[in-house]
Amino acid sequence: MCGICGFLSDKAIDDNIIKRMTDSMYHRGPDFQDTCYLEQRLNQYGAFGHCRLSILDLSEKGNQPMWSKDGRYCIVYNGEIYNHLKIRKRLELSHVQFHSYSDTETLLYSYIQWGKECLNEISGMFAFAIYDKQTGELFLARDRFGKKPLYYYKKGNIFIFASELKPIFIFPEIDKSINTKALAYYLNFGYFPHSNTSLQYVSKLPPASFLINREGRIEVDQYWSVVKEAHKAERKIIMDFGVAKNTLKEELRKVTAERLISDVPVGVFLSGGIDSALVAALAQKVSKEPVNTYTIGFFEKDYDEADVAKKIAKHIGAIHHEHYLSQKDLEEIVDCIPYYFDEPFGNTTLLPTMVLSKFARQDITVALSGDGGDEIFGGYPQYAWVKIAQRMDIPGEILYKMLPGYVIERLPQRMRRVIENRDKKISSQMVLRKSVEFYEKFLSCEHDAPYYSVEEDMNIDDWQFRRMLLDMQTSLPGDMLHRLDRASMYASLEVRSPLLDHRVAELTFRMPQKFKIKGSIQKYILKEIAYEYIPKTILDLPKRGFVIPYESWMRTRLKEKLLYFAGNEYISEQGLFNAKMCEEIVQDFLKGNNKNANFIWNLLTYQLWYERYVCSDKVA
Repeated sequence: MCGICGFLSDKAIDDNIIKRMTDSMYHRGPDFQDTCYLEQRLNQYGAFGHCRLSILDLSEKGNQPMWSKDGRYCIVYNGEIYNHLKIRKRLELSHVQFHSYSDTETLLYSYIQWGKECLNEISGMFAFAIYDKQTGELFLARDRFGKKPLYYYKKGNIFIFASELKPIFIFPEIDKSINTKALAYYLNFGYFPHSNTSLQYVSKLPPASFLINREGRIEVDQYWSVVKEAHKAERKIIMDFGVAKNTLKEELRKVTAERLISDVPVGVFLSGGIDSALVAALAQKVSKEPVNTYTIGFFEKDYDEADVAKKIAKHIGAIHHEHYLSQKDLEEIVDCIPYYFDEPFGNTTLLPTMVLSKFARQDITVALSGDGGDEIFGGYPQYAWVKIAQRMDIPGEILYKMLPGYVIERLPQRMRRVIENRDKKISSQMVLRKSVEFYEKFLSCEHDAPYYSVEEDMNIDDWQFRRMLLDMQTSLPGDMLHRLDRASMYASLEVRSPLLDHRVAELTFRMPQKFKIKGSIQKYILKEIAYEYIPKTILDLPKRGFVIPYESWMRTRLKEKLLYFAGNEYISEQGLFNAKMCEEIVQDFLKGNNKNANFIWNLLTYQLWYERYVCSDKVA
C-alpha cells in the first residue's frame, strides 16, 4: 500500500508543489517518500510523487518513483501483484534483467513488454501510472474491483492524478466547481458511485479500467468486466455442487496463500462473520506458524461479537488479539474524518474499521480481511427482497393498472415498491431511500436521478444475480472498498481481501444461483466450505450488527455544526439545497424523528467537507 500522485502541465510548476502533494499522503506510506521530474518535452512539464509502505523487497531498490534501466519509462504504483513471481519468470525468459525483488519492477517491465495487455496477466490490487519519456504518453490503470483508489483532474492543459483528493487540492489554481449532477447520488447512498466525485473536473478511474493521456487527449477504456465475464460463464456452468464446492475451496486456498506472501508481519481481521472466519481458517491452514487475528469488541452486549471471534480463533489455533471500542475511541476519530476522507463519505462503519486498523498496526503491517463475500456470494438482505419482487412482478403490474394512484399510495411500503417498480431496465433497484421526486424538490441545482444507470445494459434476466453484479460495480468499489482503503491507510496498514480475487468471482459466475443462495440460506456454498474448518455451532450463532450512535451525536456534540451547516443562511449562500425543506427535515429530526437520520448524516458529512475543502485552501 502506498500513495501516488503526479501531474502534466503546459506550464512550469513550482518545485515545491510535487513535494507538498506527496507529503499530504504521508499516512499512506511512512517508510519512504520521493519525487522526480519528468523530462520537459514540447512545452510539457511533469512530475511524479510516491509514499512507500514497504511490503516486498524492503531495500532501497524497491523505492519509487522507479525508472527503467534505459531511462525511458517511469512508474509510481500502489498495491500488490500477487502473481508477480510467475510473471517475472516469463519476463526473464525474454531476457529481461531485474535489479530488485520488488513487484514494482515486475509491473514496470510487464508493461514495457506487453503494453496495456499486461493488465490481463496480473492478479492483485493496484493503481499505477507509467510515463513514457520518448512519446510523452502517460498510462494509468486500476485493478478489477477497484480496491486501490485513483483520482484524476483534467481541465485545459492540466492533468493531475493521485490516490486521494488532497494532492489535487494542493495543486495551484485548480477549479473547485462542485459536481452538482452527482449530489442526489451522495445524499441517497452516502458515497459517489462510478467515476463520479464531489468535484466537476475530478473523476475516479473506474475499476478494471485504464487511461491513456496522449498530448492532452484522454482515452479511458475497460480491460475486464463483471457483466462480460458473467455472460462468458453462461457457456460453461458447473452443475454438480460437489465439483463446484471442491473447485472453489482449492481456489480460495490458493488465493489466500498468495496474500500471505510478505516481507513484513501479516495478520487477519476476524469478526464473528462467515467471511472473515473462513479467511482466517484458510490462512491458518496454509501457514507454518499460528496466525495473528484481530477483533474489535463492543461493551454493548447486544452488538458484541468478540466472544464468537475468540471461539473461532481458538478452534483454528490462531493467536487472538481484541480491543474493546469505547465512546472515546469513536469521538477521537470523528474529529479527524474530514482529513483522512477528503471526499464526502457517509458510511459510519468506517469508524470501528479505523480503530481496528490502528489496533492491529501495533503488531502487523498487512492484514487479510473477508471483504467481498457478501457481494460475490450473495449475503445482503436486498438479494432476498429482489427475488421476491421478481416473483411478484406480474401481479404487481396487474394491480398497477387496476388500482387508482391514491389507493397505491396507502399500501404498505414494500408492496408499493413492487407495484410501482415498472421500469424493467432498473428493476433490481426497487429499494431507494428517497424518491426521485424528493430530490427534485430538495436540490436547487441540476442533478441526475439517484439510480445506477449501468443496470440498463446488463441483459441478465435474473434480477437477483443482476443486483449482485450491480453491487460489484457500484457499492463495492464506491462504498465498501473506499471505506477499507481509507480506514486502513489512516493507520498505514495494508489490507488484502482473498474473496475479492477475480479468479474467485469468475468461478462463482459459472455456478447456478442456487449454489450461492439456496432458499433462505445466503452464501450457501461459502458456508458449506467454512463448516469443514469451523463447527456450525460456532459459525451459526446469531449475527449482531453494531450501530454507530450517529443520531445521538447529531443531537448532542454535533448539534451546533448541524444547525449551522443546515441553517438558512449557510444553505442559501451555498445555493445547492432547498433551505426551507432542509430546515423542516432537521427540526423534525431534532425533535426525535429518526426517519431521515441517514439522509441528514450524509448531508452533514457533505457540508463538513464543503467547508474544509471548497470554502478554504486548508488541506493539511
